Amino acid sequence: MVNVYHVIALRRRFRNGLRLMASYTWSKTLTDADAALPFFATLHGGGNAQNPYSLRGEKAISNQDVPHALVLSYVYDVPVGRGRRFVNKGGAVDRLVGGWQIGGIQRHQSGQPLSFCCASGGTGFGGYNFRYNLVKGQPIFSQQYLSGHFDPVNDPMFNSLAFSDPNNGGNPGSNGYQFGTMPRTIGNVRDPKFLSEDFKNP
Repeated sequence: MVNVYHVIALRRRFRNGLRLMASYTWSKTLTDADAALPFFATLHGGGNAQNPYSLRGEKAISNQDVPHALVLSYVYDVPVGRGRRFVNKGGAVDRLVGGWQIGGIQRHQSGQPLSFCCASGGTGFGGYNFRYNLVKGQPIFSQQYLSGHFDPVNDPMFNSLAFSDPNNGGNPGSNGYQFGTMPRTIGNVRDPKFLSEDFKNP
């Protein structure tokens, strides 16, 4: 596994009681065998090798690849109570409304890549997954999805014409069974982005 990443982090404490931290991570993870959550990766074709006798063709984006991740966190001292701007005389009111903080964490990151499984397999490769070929000129996403009026209940997300079985549904040509040329995972088709918004009173 090869994992390349760059991280930028900023921290700042303001005089008005606001503490802010922001970090951005760019990364790329390549591998010929995903180790984390292999069962779930296998469910959509990302866990098994197409040709276990030659793993060179398995090198691709990892199922764990998350190229972009932005995290913002902050804590704000509410300016109410002893030593602060408002209601700073102490007493019962201070104990009731003073000393409060408001904090939050926002995490926005790319979705994980998907795999497409499976075309017809060949004799001697039982339990392994032959992949499709991508059809040149055909978009992977369906027209309904690309139109901007996608209905996830009734419309297909992917264009079935973009994929072809290299072995014609289990009927190989004169050269015998052929492996698909599609990568094990493709980075341009991913799960939805992960957006987490967490607000709290520390």
